[in-house]
Amino acid sequence: MLKETGKTTCKPVSTPIDRNLRLGSVEEDIVMGKEMYQRLVGRLIYLSHNVAFVMSLVSQFMHQPKEVHLQVALRIVQYLKGRQGNFV
Repeated sequence: MLKETGKTTCKPVSTPIDRNLRLGSVEEDIVMGKEMYQRLVGRLIYLSHNVAFVMSLVSQFMHQPKEVHLQVALRIVQYLKGRQGNFV
């Protein structure tokens, strides 16, 4: 995705969106073609659903985690690292 969007040299950010940005109130902004936007958002949705499902499973054990739960959480980190070429 970084290559596709021209963001391979961008600096990381600490939050996914600026807290003060109001998306619904952008009247005078430039209208974009929707193909690239839809493709990017679709890929982000796919990535978030994959991770959200497994996170919902492991989050059930927040109050009394066992070794197996930690191993699954660490595997999620490995999964994200492995997906860098596909998504990031």
